[in-house]
Amino acid sequence: MVLDPRGIIVTNEHLVSKAITIRVKFTNRQEYDATVLAADAEIDIALLRIQTDKTDFPFLRIGRKKQVRVGERAVVIGNPYGLSSTVTTGVISASKKSQDQ
Repeated sequence: MVLDPRGIIVTNEHLVSKAITIRVKFTNRQEYDATVLAADAEIDIALLRIQTDKTDFPFLRIGRKKQVRVGERAVVIGNPYGLSSTVTTGVISASKKSQDQ
């Protein structure tokens, strides 16, 4: 998922942990090389940066933690197992904020 119009991407750490090179492919068939900015195997998350001067990638704005409430709907978009453009929906069942109260 692209988080920033300059090409910052969040993905799973296990997808890039053993990669020698990383190539990002969009649904419009454009492809770019990318590098890992940060990764955490424990929570299986990685941040990538697309290697280009392009600054107008379509991106998804993520909700702010303080605005997310238990019971709200959630959508996850991804490509598990090489399947293209999958979507999973669910409900926020807990948050750290709700556990602290």
